[in-house]
Amino acid sequence: MSTLQRAGDTRWSSHLNSISSVIRLYESSYKVLEDIKKDGYTAKNKGDARVALKMSSYEFIFILLLLNDIFGTTDTLCRAMQHKSQDIVNAMSLVKITKMVLNKMRDEGWDFFLAKVNKFCKEYGITVPDFSAPHFEGRPCRQVDTITNEHHYHFDIFNAALDVQIEELRARFEEKIVELLKLSSSLDPSNGYKAFDANAICSLAEKYYPLDFSEKEIDRLAFQLRIFHGAALAHPTLVNLLSVAERCHGLAESGKSKDFDLVDRLIRLVLTLPVSTASGERAFSAMKLAKTKLRNKMGDDFLADGLIIYIERDIVDTFSLDDILSDFIDIKERRVRLR
Repeated sequence: MSTLQRAGDTRWSSHLNSISSVIRLYESSYKVLEDIKKDGYTAKNKGDARVALKMSSYEFIFILLLLNDIFGTTDTLCRAMQHKSQDIVNAMSLVKITKMVLNKMRDEGWDFFLAKVNKFCKEYGITVPDFSAPHFEGRPCRQVDTITNEHHYHFDIFNAALDVQIEELRARFEEKIVELLKLSSSLDPSNGYKAFDANAICSLAEKYYPLDFSEKEIDRLAFQLRIFHGAALAHPTLVNLLSVAERCHGLAESGKSKDFDLVDRLIRLVLTLPVSTASGERAFSAMKLAKTKLRNKMGDDFLADGLIIYIERDIVDTFSLDDILSDFIDIKERRVRLR
């Protein structure tokens, strides 16, 4: 037996699943609400009856199916951006394709989408409005400019919703950001350093980190990268890595971070880029659990420290209480003896 799915607070794909479940179970959901409405308006079921009236409107169906199409189009990109280990080149390609599909839907998809909405409405006995008739919101006497129903649905809802989504993608992935991420992908060690490009890495340091690298260091970085590529392929600790983060660990473990200090510095800077949304989603999920009424009075810095311990539990588990206590005692002299 299927049930309506509730959208999550942070998981983007859950919104598509929620909308899809409403469409799939529309008939049974509507019948339940209709039965409530027939029982009469009472204080208890007045809200449910209003929902039934809304669900039987053409505008509700129009927006429901439009959201389903938009969420469905962006779902592949959303899932890709939630991966912990991010393939930057593939992600940027998905952004470009998603924007292209949304633009095509906006420019060429109106007739097809309208036919789909009208078919759905006829299937469930919902009245399809006359699109050449004037559209009124609220009281007709108060509306100065008269527009048709077609204009309202086509431009005020369909085009407007797609424009917002396209603009959101454009704002989040500007050309400079896309270039930065593509250049950063040159540091990716997966597949035997297949993406390694010394020129792109030097451009990355020169264009985006001018305050962290002097001109002399940029020149030295170019020569250092030539040696680093060969050394990485020959070293057992560095050859079979899957991510930039693993490369940073590998440099530290092998002691190569001292020999290739400029490469190590650039990798650490690149690791600060917010490429994946997975870490952001984990942080917001943790905040919902950690920020209780008692902790709501905490300062932001103190709460942030507590969240780090909760979110990065795998790292925290490697520290023992004795080690933490020893470090605390060694910081300065304490009035009270802790051991």
